[in-house]
Amino acid sequence: TDGRVIREMADGKIVEHRSKFNTSLDERPLNIASGAFESIGKALSNFARRPFVLDGKQYESVEGFYQGLKWSDPVKRAEVAQLSGPDAKSAGRGSKATSFEYEGKTIDFRSPEHYALMKRAIKASLEQNPAILAEFQATSPRPMEHKTGRRENPKSGYPSAEFIKTLLEVRSETLAAKGDGSIGAGRPPLDNPAGKMTDNTNNGVVPVPDLLKTLKSPQAQV
Repeated sequence: TDGRVIREMADGKIVEHRSKFNTSLDERPLNIASGAFESIGKALSNFARRPFVLDGKQYESVEGFYQGLKWSDPVKRAEVAQLSGPDAKSAGRGSKATSFEYEGKTIDFRSPEHYALMKRAIKASLEQNPAILAEFQATSPRPMEHKTGRRENPKSGYPSAEFIKTLLEVRSETLAAKGDGSIGAGRPPLDNPAGKMTDNTNNGVVPVPDLLKTLKSPQAQV
């Protein structure tokens, strides 16, 4: 009844797993891919069109940002920046680069600096598309995965494991920012003591009994 399936294999080994159809949504991995079943999974793909600005430059997608790094020619990089989807991925083919120049620095692909830059791009693309960000935040605390139906290239400049790690970090960080008021400011805190109401006009706290007295006064009846 809890969704567990127990099987005895030919070698006598007992294998237990849970059917995804009987697993709660919070435990069910969210697939992040352009061909994902869930719309938010597609929207979070690097292929997706999520226009954003990073360091003064405009990009149509994270994939366009990433593939553009493979080219040193600024004109070529600017062209790739305007692409999304398979067109953006195709634009990186033919490059043999193992490093790239960005903002005056030489950065190796698959280095901590490269991963940090990709995280900045992904985070910017979500924060500048708030509707997608809100839907992404609503998936917490679900785990995530990146399954495209194709075997991953072991020489990929941005491995799936790092991509998912980045998304988990971005979701956690943006939710934390939302909780401290950086996003969604003006909402009453969830841990507001019982019996009190926040007065946003003067940042004070008005006890409910005093508020009721005010509402019952003759001046409040006009």
